[in-house]
Amino acid sequence: MAVAAIVVVLMALFVARNWDEFRQLELAEPLLIVPLVLAAAVNLFSNGWLMASILRPLGIGLNRAEAFSLSVLNRLGNYVAPFRLGASVRIVYLKNNYDLPVSRFLASLTATYVIQYGISSLAGAAALAWLVAAGETDWN
Repeated sequence: MAVAAIVVVLMALFVARNWDEFRQLELAEPLLIVPLVLAAAVNLFSNGWLMASILRPLGIGLNRAEAFSLSVLNRLGNYVAPFRLGASVRIVYLKNNYDLPVSRFLASLTATYVIQYGISSLAGAAALAWLVAAGETDWN
């Protein structure tokens, strides 16, 4: 939790020091922020639910708040640091709070990535098919 607080403080300092640059940004469609924030929240909740579902057979019963928090910390760690820090945050938490062995964590991480890759592949294929059907490409 202290790491997350430090990152938030550093981000706030960055924004404060570069405020003149941020003020120059213009939003062409400010109302689009609402669905983007909602989509991000749904994604974080679904990632937390997926993680909790995969960990349940391993004897780890994450509650909704825990799953969501780990999902947020995982995403934040992946955004602000190299080498997939988010997975490291997750493994440290699960090892310290649930005594989860690293090998079982890696198995759950692999399952998570396979499921996410499959879902993303299907969504990408559907989007590509829609673009082709709508005549938005010259692949027809």
